[in-house]
Amino acid sequence: MSTAAYSTNVSDRARLILQIHRRKKKPGQTMGDDGNEPVIRLFEETLRTGKEPSTEDIWRYAGALTRVGRIPEALDVFAYCVRPRSNSPNLTQSTWLSELLEKMVSCLNHIEIGPRPNANKESSPTLTSEQESTEPSGKKRTLYQREREKGPTGCCFGCCGCGGVFCYPVTLSCGHTFCKRCVRYKEGLGYSCSMCGQKHTFSSQLVVSVIIAELVEKLWSNEMEAAKLRTEGNALFEEGNCEEALRKYDESVTLGGAPWNGCQPFLTLSPDPMTKGGTLKQGTAYSQNPHEFESMSEDETPDDALVYSNRSLAYQRLGRAEEALRDAESAVTLRPKWAKAHYRRGAGQRSLGRVEEAFISFLLCLCLTSEPQASPIISEVTKVLLSVLKLCSPGAGCKLKRPQGPRDEDSDPSRQEDPSDAGGSQQLVKPNTRLRHLWERCLSEAKKLKRSETVEFLRVKNDVKRGDFDCPLCLRMYWQPITTPCGHTFCKSCLERSLDHNPECPLCKGPLDLFLAKRDWKVTQFLEYAMQTLLPEEFEERMKIHEEELRNATGFQDMPIFVCTVAFPSVQCPLHVFEPRYRLMMRRAMESGTRHFGMCSPTSDAQGFSGVGTLLEIRDIQYFPDGRSVVDTIGAKRFRVLTRGTRDGYNTATVEPFMDMPPSEDMLTELKKKHDEVREEAERWMEGVARSTRDNIHLHFGSMPPVEPEYWTLPNGPAWVWWVIAILPLDNNAQLAFLHMSGMEKRLNALLRILGYLGDRNGNI
Repeated sequence: MSTAAYSTNVSDRARLILQIHRRKKKPGQTMGDDGNEPVIRLFEETLRTGKEPSTEDIWRYAGALTRVGRIPEALDVFAYCVRPRSNSPNLTQSTWLSELLEKMVSCLNHIEIGPRPNANKESSPTLTSEQESTEPSGKKRTLYQREREKGPTGCCFGCCGCGGVFCYPVTLSCGHTFCKRCVRYKEGLGYSCSMCGQKHTFSSQLVVSVIIAELVEKLWSNEMEAAKLRTEGNALFEEGNCEEALRKYDESVTLGGAPWNGCQPFLTLSPDPMTKGGTLKQGTAYSQNPHEFESMSEDETPDDALVYSNRSLAYQRLGRAEEALRDAESAVTLRPKWAKAHYRRGAGQRSLGRVEEAFISFLLCLCLTSEPQASPIISEVTKVLLSVLKLCSPGAGCKLKRPQGPRDEDSDPSRQEDPSDAGGSQQLVKPNTRLRHLWERCLSEAKKLKRSETVEFLRVKNDVKRGDFDCPLCLRMYWQPITTPCGHTFCKSCLERSLDHNPECPLCKGPLDLFLAKRDWKVTQFLEYAMQTLLPEEFEERMKIHEEELRNATGFQDMPIFVCTVAFPSVQCPLHVFEPRYRLMMRRAMESGTRHFGMCSPTSDAQGFSGVGTLLEIRDIQYFPDGRSVVDTIGAKRFRVLTRGTRDGYNTATVEPFMDMPPSEDMLTELKKKHDEVREEAERWMEGVARSTRDNIHLHFGSMPPVEPEYWTLPNGPAWVWWVIAILPLDNNAQLAFLHMSGMEKRLNALLRILGYLGDRNGNI
């Protein structure tokens, strides 16, 4: 068999092995060691036969090493594949390079910051499915996912779209705030929030958030002017006028904050004996302390990373690579976890011929980029990876090492063992020291990036007063601020109470029918963060006041009372809530987490409601578009009313829970006998009820509950007794009499008399 035919046979066998393992793997399971280790062994067996493998076999071998996470060895083999006089990579081989790149990004994203216990410091870390770090929930999180909530540049005070100071801020219903120009949407398609992914549709033009616009104007007036200059520069750049755009960017840097004045960038070049160029090391302005810049002088105040990034691109277009790289490094220093800053730096380094440094920058960019955005970048970075491999590839005369099989007993005893073959897997390609050192640098920079903290460039220079964050309805500091589509902001509870009476904005009287119908209100993140950061003591005080109000509104000391009907323990009680006072009561019960309230029947005397009632627990609430709701509740325990009062329009009471007196041992046998007798009578009466009536009972109250084990120990007795009382044709006074009874025997006797009376009437109700 010829060498070409043998190699083709090996390649076909490798494909067959992978196909078999792909069929065996479960849905959602990735291709791991099981499917690729046989391919690696098959390739090594090919070399033992003395046959020269084809170029395709070598590429396939490198791809198998990649999939099992042996990245350093994969780099060695890929560099061998692109050595001089070898065939240029085709489309399939470029796909293998993309796989290598994605595996490297995955390894950097999930690498541990600290040293692993019992780890071999001399060996390069590799990635396997067991070593990938996960969150407590079991889901893996990348650097991009961990930093996403801070915005594209990590600035919590800036726009969630561009990361800069707000220019005409608009707040979406998901609670995130953007510059108006950053919310780009198409008619009929809507807009997906870049922070949370929520889809938004707009029935009218976006309106500026009034309170946020006022705060930005007061706190960051210079930054706003700098942002306008940057926007003008962007427009000039899009027109192709790069020189004028640079002038605008320079003015923006001068106005928003002085240049860096020699401050070291995030990553700088220093001599490295392992490379011809340099290596990357941590600069002085790159810190793990988010407050380091507070000690700087005014002329060293950090600026907006956006303007440095944009100016770097303008320099790049003009062919001024050194200046482009300088601005890109400043952007990385300001926002070390901003993907675009690393991309700009990589572009500048590549223009200067520093391919290895450019590859590290691009790799960090991919780590900080979401998967949909990374797709076009991977194709470009793959080309850079190919350039790095060619730069570090061995000479044209490099040969593969033949793996030695088990030595036969009759083999030449004088043959010396190869020390590199002892104690582990054999290296088929000589380790590429330069590539392995480059991979170590990638791992090191990823660890530095994970430890870094983003410095907030929008620092408050003016005094902030508590009155800047006052709700226009309650005149107190905002609590859970909600911004309406008309641009006004209120406390969540204040807005809900206002909408209970009228579905209009309390200030401008604009219609809020759709806003009320969705009820998908999220706290305005910018205001929440601003209050926590700028007024921490006042925010803490406001939180305590809110918690105290909730406790007072839902506890037994001042329990809210729904005056409507007689409810019973263990029996469901659906309610249609439409009055504003009871809407408020339901919200407070849900917000406090207690999810309960008292139910009493109305009376004609001055007291207003009965002296005994039932505590109802909320199981579910379904809202209608106009604010009404259907509340699914079930009785929990009985209580006696001690004192009465009112709160915000609804009744309240100080209550005392009570329960059945447990039966004595000598009375237990008689009680069980009475229980069984009443149960049989109740079932007999139900069988005599008309079918239509019985169906309605089952529809509203469900089926008769089964008998609980040791029912005599329950605080309210067996549930089926209350179910029967609820469906009997009794007036309120008779039902309240049952509710007052604190002994199960007395309740059973009364129920037996009523069932006997109804039975004499043939169950007609």
